Amino acid sequence: MLYICKHMRFRFHPHGVPLSESLVDYMQDRLDRLYRDFAFITEGDVYLEEIGEVKPHREIRLHIRIPGEVLHVSERGENFQTAFDAALERIRRGLVKYKERLRS
Repeated sequence: MLYICKHMRFRFHPHGVPLSESLVDYMQDRLDRLYRDFAFITEGDVYLEEIGEVKPHREIRLHIRIPGEVLHVSERGENFQTAFDAALERIRRGLVKYKERLRS
């Protein structure tokens, strides 16, 4: 599933996981906000996977492409929204560090 916002595109890869419209809307909204804060993002991938019966058993992997680099983050949670929020926070910290490197 491909999602395109203004100048960036995100691909969703649900590995055998049915995506609800509300979850996709939530992730799209958060990704739009991320792009507004870090306009140098070119594209990204969001991988969703259920990983067995042991809790937490939902995993989100984010791959964000920025000029010259690709940031990778993986988080697990009780549900996809929790895992996505944690992964997005880690990506945000990486983007802040990248932005600081550009300034210096």
